[in-house]
Amino acid sequence: MYFEEALTSLEPERKTWIDQNPIFAKIQDGSFTRWHYLAYLKETYHLVRHTPTYLKVAAERITDNENWLRDYYLQFAEDETGHELLCVHDIRALDAEPEQVLADKPLGGSWAMITQNYFLSSFGNPVSLIGDTIATEGLGSSLATEMADILEKKYGFPHNATTFLRVHGEADVEHTEAARQALESFGREQTHYNDILHTWKMTLRYYGQLFSDVLAQGDEWARQHSSVPSVH
Repeated sequence: MYFEEALTSLEPERKTWIDQNPIFAKIQDGSFTRWHYLAYLKETYHLVRHTPTYLKVAAERITDNENWLRDYYLQFAEDETGHELLCVHDIRALDAEPEQVLADKPLGGSWAMITQNYFLSSFGNPVSLIGDTIATEGLGSSLATEMADILEKKYGFPHNATTFLRVHGEADVEHTEAARQALESFGREQTHYNDILHTWKMTLRYYGQLFSDVLAQGDEWARQHSSVPSVH
C-alpha cells in the first residue's frame, strides 16, 4: 500500500528526471559514444564504491527494536562490496586505462548522492536510505539489462564490457523487493514515510543529473581526443 502510494506520487519526478533525460534518446538514436559510456562507468564507480560504507554506518544507528533493518543494511552492504571493480573491468574491456578514466573526481549527480547518503547514515534518519535504495535499485532492475543489450547489439560494445549493467539488472530485482518490504513496514510511521519519500525523490533528481553529467563529460572527452594531433 505505502509503496504503491509513493510510486504514484513520484511518477512526475520519474518522468521528468529519468524517462525524459536526453541520455535515453541518445542511446536509441545511435549517437551515444564510447566516451559517454566511459563517463557513465566513471561516475558509477565513484558512486557504488561508497555504498557498503554508508550502509554499515547506518546499520550502527538503527535502534534495537529494528534489528531486521540493521540486518538488511548489512546484507545489502555485503552484496554491494566490490561492485566498483565491475566498472574497472568494463573500462578495460573498452580498451581504456582505468587509472586515467577514474582520475577525475565525481561530478554533480553522483557527488550529490554520495554526500546525501553519508549525511543520512551519519546524522539524519538512517531509515531514509530505504528511499535511495528503492530509487537506485529500481532503475537498475528496470533499465540495466535492456541498456546492456542495446550497447552490445546497436553499438558493438563487447559483452565483457557490460558486466556492471548485467549484474545489476539481475541483482537489483531482489534488492528492490527487499526495499519495498522495508517501506511497507516503516511507511506506517508518518515521519519515516515522509523521509523515505523525500530521499527517493531527491535520488531520482540526482540520478537524472548523473545522466546529464555523463553526456557532458563524454562530449568533453571526445573533443579533447579529437583535438590531439595524430603521430605518424
